[in-house]
Amino acid sequence: MVDWTLDETYHLAIPCDDRALIVAVQDSSHPLRAASRPGFLADLHCSSTGKIFLAYLHRDRLAEILADNVPTARTPATLTSLAAIKKEVELTRKRGFSLDNEEFHHGVRCLAAPVFAADGTVAAAIGITAATVRFTQARIPEMAAKVRSVADGLSRLLGYSGQV
Repeated sequence: MVDWTLDETYHLAIPCDDRALIVAVQDSSHPLRAASRPGFLADLHCSSTGKIFLAYLHRDRLAEILADNVPTARTPATLTSLAAIKKEVELTRKRGFSLDNEEFHHGVRCLAAPVFAADGTVAAAIGITAATVRFTQARIPEMAAKVRSVADGLSRLLGYSGQV
């Protein structure tokens, strides 16, 4: 059972070509919330779910993917250079979660974690999205722990044992 105690919006995304396809959304009850709707295709370079796919599925193809889908700046914080995105990909793998730090929308912060299939490949990404007034920098560790816990639970449901 997934624990939604953070009361923010959760997104579940799957890889779709060179984008992240939002397939399910659990909306926050807060009147001020940010959310994409199911069916939305998010850019990989500036969305937290997309960064999971870059880090775990496309790490060896970054240059190719970014050449085919030139990263555009959606906000002043958007990472657009291959060097910056490579650094972010490595950081994502190291800490086990990705962060969209107002890169997709100003005033919105998102964090995602990988959902592993039984064979150890990333099948999906689960992310949380909130306004920066509630999802402050100081809350990143709390949010990361919760999202990673949810992702781990979903991975277990898919048969992932933590070993490949």
